[in-house]
Amino acid sequence: MIRLLERLGVPRVLMLGFLAVAIFMTGDGFELTFLSKFMVDQGFTSSQASLLVTVYGLFAAAGGWSAGVLAEMFGARRVMMFGACWWIGIHLLFLGVAIPSRIYPLILGLCALRGIGYPLFIYSFVVLMAQYISPSRLASATGFFWTCFSLGIGTCAFSSLPTIMTLYAGEGKQGAALSAYNLAAGLTTFAGPGIATILLPVIGYGGVCWTYAALYVLAFVLTLFIRPRQPGFDEHGHRIAKAKNGTAPQDDAVPAVNTVSEESIGVGVAAAEAV
Repeated sequence: MIRLLERLGVPRVLMLGFLAVAIFMTGDGFELTFLSKFMVDQGFTSSQASLLVTVYGLFAAAGGWSAGVLAEMFGARRVMMFGACWWIGIHLLFLGVAIPSRIYPLILGLCALRGIGYPLFIYSFVVLMAQYISPSRLASATGFFWTCFSLGIGTCAFSSLPTIMTLYAGEGKQGAALSAYNLAAGLTTFAGPGIATILLPVIGYGGVCWTYAALYVLAFVLTLFIRPRQPGFDEHGHRIAKAKNGTAPQDDAVPAVNTVSEESIGVGVAAAEAV
């Protein structure tokens, strides 16, 4: 199994990190499946329960944006440890103090602060991947990352976008590029419930479903303008033939002119993951 993962581009040194991502998101995702119903059962209104998830997602987006920059400043491992300790500490206060008190502003505030923790842990690991894994293998490893992520929280994701953005950014700017991606990915936790909260009273469940469908179409159109230079392939997307010695030519250079900005890619991520 370990050899298979190494062939897929997952370094042995990071394998426990992928397992940690799956375990961490299992805990976070498990709670989100019943938090709204639990709040309603405790006597809070549906709008209060929905606002709880929305604000949690908004602060998670802020944490996602800062994760890449902080990981480059202080080291990805340190930021991961800080994010995990932050989430666990605030979560204990949320369960032991806020929920029993039934004080909604306290519940809302601690839930929001807790949302900063998980993206610091999760997305700092993405920076760690970009530092340890070669560009030619990063797409496969990123796909495996989102598989581990989805095992916990159960979401879809554009696994190739971190690779594209780090290739465009170049050396020394990977953290900033991943921060833009993390912000967009984090905003989806806020945008999905936010769209439903705003549109449900106006257009109903059917209208919300059509809105999400339109966002998927928009994301598909935006991807037509994403044309990265992938290592091992020419500008037309054809695989470069291997040299006689059995190794592929060194063609990891990134084109100087970008066909799409990081902000446009971020919009695509947010649109596609809004559900």
